[in-house]
Amino acid sequence: MRRHIVGALAAAALAAAGSGALGDDTALLQDERNTIEVFRKASLGVVHVGARAAAETKFEKKVIEAGTASGFFIDAEGRVLTNAHVVDGKNEIDVVLGSGRRVPGRLVGTVPQLDLALLQVDVPADELYPLPLGDSRSLQVGQKVLAIGNPLGLHNTLTAGVVSALNRTVPGTAVELRDALIQTDAAINPGNGGGPLLNSAGEVVGVNALGTNAQSLGFAIPVHLERRVMADLIEMGHAYRPQLGFSGVEITSSLARLFGQPAEPKGKEVSIMTEHAEDGPDEARHGTTCRVCLKPIRASDKRWSVHYRGAEYQVCCPSCVQAFNRAPRQFVEEP
Repeated sequence: MRRHIVGALAAAALAAAGSGALGDDTALLQDERNTIEVFRKASLGVVHVGARAAAETKFEKKVIEAGTASGFFIDAEGRVLTNAHVVDGKNEIDVVLGSGRRVPGRLVGTVPQLDLALLQVDVPADELYPLPLGDSRSLQVGQKVLAIGNPLGLHNTLTAGVVSALNRTVPGTAVELRDALIQTDAAINPGNGGGPLLNSAGEVVGVNALGTNAQSLGFAIPVHLERRVMADLIEMGHAYRPQLGFSGVEITSSLARLFGQPAEPKGKEVSIMTEHAEDGPDEARHGTTCRVCLKPIRASDKRWSVHYRGAEYQVCCPSCVQAFNRAPRQFVEEP
C-alpha cells in the first residue's frame, strides 16, 4: 500500500514538472508573445551604421570625426535607411548586419530636411531582411510601438512603449518636420537614431530620430514622409523640391507689343533735352515745371521726359524720374 502511495506521489510530481516545462511559453501574456515575435523577425533587418570622416597621408590615416546610428533594410536590393546627420560629411561608411557581419556601405542620397539618408550595401540575398512599411497616418495615441537599434553601440537593443503624442514639433527641426513627429516613451538613446519604430504587426511606422535629456521622451519621423521621397532618393540622390516664385520687370512699350498687350508703360526715362533741342516741345524751349516736385525748369536746364498712357511729361532730375516711375498716377491727371 505504501509503495502505491509513493509511486502515485512521484508520478504526480513528474507530471507537475512536465507541465511546468511545457507551459513556459503559454505562461507568457499575449502582449509579451507579440513583442517577442516582432523582435525575432524585425531584428534581422536592423543594422548598425558607422560613419567616419578620415584623412590619409603618406604616414598615417587620421579619423577626424565619427558617428554611429542604426538603420534598416527597406527592400531586397540592399538599400538601408538611416539618419542623414550621421553620414553627412563622412567619406567612410560601414554597416553591421543583424548576423554581426561588417560590410562597406555606399551613400545613395540624403534628404537633410527630413534627416533621412539612403545607403547601399552589396550582400547575398539570404542576408537581406527588408522590413515592411506601415501607415503612420493611422497611428493613435496609446498604440503600442517598439524601437530596435544600437544605442551606445549595443547591437540589436529592443525598447517598447506607446505612442505618447502625434504631430509634435521639436525646437530646431526643419520646417518639413513641424507638427509631424511621433512622440513615444520607448527609450531612444544615442545610436538608436535611424532605426525602425514598429507597430505590433512588425511594420515600420517611423524612423527613430532623437531622444532628449528627459526620461521616456523620444521622437520618430513618420514613415509616410519617407515614402514621399524614396523614389527621388533612389533615382536622383535627393528629393525633388519644386519652388514657387516670381520676378518683376518693367513693361515698356516695345515689350508690351512683343506680348500683344496694350502699350501703356508706367513711365520711363526716354531722353535728355536742353535749350538746343530745336525739335523738342514748347516746354523745352521756353521752360516749364517739374511734374513731380513742381520745381521750375528753365529753358537752359537739363530735363527728362517720361511717358504715361501715351502722354509726355517733364521732370527735373533722375530722382523725380524714379518717383514718377514708381507711382505715375500721383502726378498725372486721369480723365
